[in-house]
Amino acid sequence: GYLMSILWGIYLVFLMIYFEESERFGLLEIVAKSRMEQNEYDPPSIDQAYSIDTTIYSEDEDDNLEVEDELMPSKTTRYLNEATVICMCMKFIGKFVLELMGCSVSLITRHRYDWSVRQIGALSFVNGLLVIPISTSIGYLSQYYTDITMLFWLLGIAFCGLFILFDFTDLGADPNEDGYNYNMFWAVRPWRYIVGIVMEFCGFQAAQSVILSMLSKVVPLKLAKGTFNAGFITTILSTLARANGDVLITIMGLVSLRQLLNLLVLPSILLTGFCIMISRFHAHKLSV
Repeated sequence: GYLMSILWGIYLVFLMIYFEESERFGLLEIVAKSRMEQNEYDPPSIDQAYSIDTTIYSEDEDDNLEVEDELMPSKTTRYLNEATVICMCMKFIGKFVLELMGCSVSLITRHRYDWSVRQIGALSFVNGLLVIPISTSIGYLSQYYTDITMLFWLLGIAFCGLFILFDFTDLGADPNEDGYNYNMFWAVRPWRYIVGIVMEFCGFQAAQSVILSMLSKVVPLKLAKGTFNAGFITTILSTLARANGDVLITIMGLVSLRQLLNLLVLPSILLTGFCIMISRFHAHKLSV
């Protein structure tokens, strides 16, 4: 805890010194898209878009509401478009899988590999150290690659990590026994488990940043401001995902501790595959 506080403190200092917020062109695109979808207005020119941006961020709140009502009449306002729903679904699934695989480490390694508390803590410590480098790397790569391209690669890394964790040799094992099939070559041994967990964690942890970046570009104007905005909704979704992940770990642990790894990895693989499928199918709507 102390180490992470120090690391996040250093990150905060650098953020305060070097961070510069650029102009929010995303809202201009949302306004233009809303006009085109309603077929009531022509797409604004560059000069018009800048005049809209100046009005939206003016200090007079009444003028802001006037412009917003003009651009998005209440009878045709859609608070959630398809791209926003897709991003929120992927956000939920990502947090769900992270919780599922992360919080089950102590159970799986204790009953499967007979790890000590120190060994379990070391693995979690390594994952914790990777959070800041992952976030920094994604921010750097976002200057050279589109969000949808990075999302495909990151989900692919997470999928490969989960596939590595699936133990085919456990399919016929006695569910009442502890341990694993150490005498079989294809069994998931400790080193393979570590590689799979780290790959899954890195892939999904990095994908969370990309998904939020995509969400900020496709969210409707009505959800881009106010208290009950897209950020609030994604926070609630993340909390629900963690809660559901913990519930599933408990249920699967009651079913079989020996098969717990496969019981958690299999739905995670299916959900990750679903994310890859919908992101590819709706790539044209997410590529903003």
